[in-house]
Amino acid sequence: RESLSAAEVNELLTAYRIPVAEWRVVNNADEAVEAAGQIGYPVVIKVDTGTIEHKSGVGGVAVDIRDGNATRSAVEDMKKRLAVGDLRFLVQKYLPCGKEIIVGAKSEKNLGHLIMFGIGGIYVEVLKDVAFGITPITEYEARDMISSIRSYLLLEGFRGEKGVDREKLVEVLQRASQLVTDLPMIREMDLNPIIAYEDRVFVVDARIRI
Repeated sequence: RESLSAAEVNELLTAYRIPVAEWRVVNNADEAVEAAGQIGYPVVIKVDTGTIEHKSGVGGVAVDIRDGNATRSAVEDMKKRLAVGDLRFLVQKYLPCGKEIIVGAKSEKNLGHLIMFGIGGIYVEVLKDVAFGITPITEYEARDMISSIRSYLLLEGFRGEKGVDREKLVEVLQRASQLVTDLPMIREMDLNPIIAYEDRVFVVDARIRI
């Protein structure tokens, strides 16, 4: 296979102490309702299968789910529409209102990995406001990557908006760099988005290809 499941990715990130929004992997609607209750609403529900790579493109993501009925309905709808053999579901805490960040890495022949930092979310390919480094990166290099993007003022705080925890972003960049350095079989890694707040950051979606 070419990619890791959501559970495998999240467990790997957790092992490297990269903060991930609280999550559970479940098999059916009953388990999803129980997991959502344990995590606390609102939640996001995503299909978790190696067969489907771009989940949002096939309706495999439901956001801002606020009660058990909506949880059950979302899971049953996905199960009906996306009939694949290894279908499971990721239930994760929904984290709105933060700044969306991307950290990515790509294997380059005879070079190791290029690592990327920038403004994330759905507009990353439009804005292209990113900076690159070669792994392993130092703390100084991580700080330089963060401060070099055009939108850095948004991370500092601008016109009354709160800034984000840039020290945590430096740490995430270095830990992601260490992860792909330790595991050179990783071809691509995307942590997008990372939701950044004034005092914390969380990965809410991630993909690893091997």
